[in-house]
Amino acid sequence: MLPEVKLLFAERVRLLEELASLVERQEQLVELGLLDDLLGLLAAKDKVLAELEQLERKLAPLRTLEGNGETSSVGLPDIASLTMDRCRQLFREILERERICESKMRARREEIAQALANLLDLRRAHEAYQATQFGPENSGQLCSEV
Repeated sequence: MLPEVKLLFAERVRLLEELASLVERQEQLVELGLLDDLLGLLAAKDKVLAELEQLERKLAPLRTLEGNGETSSVGLPDIASLTMDRCRQLFREILERERICESKMRARREEIAQALANLLDLRRAHEAYQATQFGPENSGQLCSEV
């Protein structure tokens, strides 16, 4: 295998490992509810994805598609095949973590929506109580101005 091809495959593994690490951290931030930190992490993740996309364009001529639509390293030495297997494994792990993270984010969004709905209900109940105690025109004032 050409040295530059080996370097491209090594870079692909490195980028996928970095992406996997970022996704793992993303999952932790979602779990902890640290949304400000999450925004910075998503920017870093976007950068890695852009680098990976550029690299994939360089690797495209070296690949063929198998009947099932998966990339094959036909004609490349065993090292490329092993590297591609590692990349597939990393990609599967990344996708699984992304699914988990999405599920957690959706659950968190629902929790927040429910909490906001509860606050709105409390506010309405408080306003109704005040209206019965002080009348609608005084809305909570303890004494009227003379």
